[in-house]
Amino acid sequence: MFIGDWMGRGALYWPEAVAVVDVARRDAGRFTYRQMNARATALAGWLRDVAGVQRGDRVGIVALNGVEHLDLLFACGKLGAIFVPYNWRLHAAELTEGVRSIRPRVLLFGDDFRDAAAQVREHVGDGLRLVSLDAQGLPGADAYATALGHVPAAPVTNEAVSEEDILCLIFTGGTTGRSKGAKVSYRMVAWNTLNTLVHEIRQGDVTVTHTPLFHTGGLLVYTLPLLTVGGTVVLMRRWDADEMLGLVAKEKVTLFFAVPTQYQQLMDSPRWRGTDFSSVRFVTSGGAPLPVPLLQAWQAVHPVPFKQGFGMTEFGPGIFSMGPEFAVSKAGSIGRPNYFIDAKLVDDAGQSVPVGGVGELVLK
Repeated sequence: MFIGDWMGRGALYWPEAVAVVDVARRDAGRFTYRQMNARATALAGWLRDVAGVQRGDRVGIVALNGVEHLDLLFACGKLGAIFVPYNWRLHAAELTEGVRSIRPRVLLFGDDFRDAAAQVREHVGDGLRLVSLDAQGLPGADAYATALGHVPAAPVTNEAVSEEDILCLIFTGGTTGRSKGAKVSYRMVAWNTLNTLVHEIRQGDVTVTHTPLFHTGGLLVYTLPLLTVGGTVVLMRRWDADEMLGLVAKEKVTLFFAVPTQYQQLMDSPRWRGTDFSSVRFVTSGGAPLPVPLLQAWQAVHPVPFKQGFGMTEFGPGIFSMGPEFAVSKAGSIGRPNYFIDAKLVDDAGQSVPVGGVGELVLK
């Protein structure tokens, strides 16, 4: 089963199609599948040949959204290493704890988090290799540009890849306690992509990823599924309603995901009424119930279909979907299980509860 090298396949089937637009890089931020494959191959080779990363090793990153996250994700796929994106909102002490618990061999960091990376190295020791994504860096840290210029000593492949191997660790947690790294396997990614194809995306779609790439919503809801089928992902460094509206028209976006609060912020922007949504097939709301008054106020100006959904980081993440035709009549619902999802509610004895009953959600 060939499930590890996304950009290798992308470069084969859609070499000159635009895969990623890194908005912060402006004109230099447009990357084809061929270019993304070359970047991932060089980085994977450097990680293996220079940093000693092997199959099953963890490689971390703490940085705002950017093409570097996807470089590393796809490099890890080529190697069989495990991609670990850390929450950049963490205090340095929390980041140190996360590094100690996961034990990555290499940690990539952006200049915004240079001080935190220095503190992590001070407490973890020299066994952790640091790579600076930006020019300023830290003494002793490797330069990312050097890694991207590496010529692998031999082809970078992971012939032993299995569907149950772990592609990434995504941190998640409840309202109390420390977040934990959810293991996301290649199998979970494959089924999530297939479900997303059945219900939502198609080749040639364009989305904007504004959610942090350390979050399942940023990495796995639309980003990786679209990059599996030849679509385009537009990366924002971080959320900004005005910038988002500008990108919808400029990049001819066809779909995107946001939470209800963000849809309200888009409506509150002075650019909202004048934004051209003609390219948008639909938008998706998740994370909380979509208020009907918000939906109706939006569609009174821009009649864009609203889908809704529910997912869990531990599940890879998509679970339930609800079509736009039910947005009002089934307000508050999370919809039906996705095509390849089996779901039921059970009692304490593991038996299905009757319609209208309360139980524990069991998923397959």
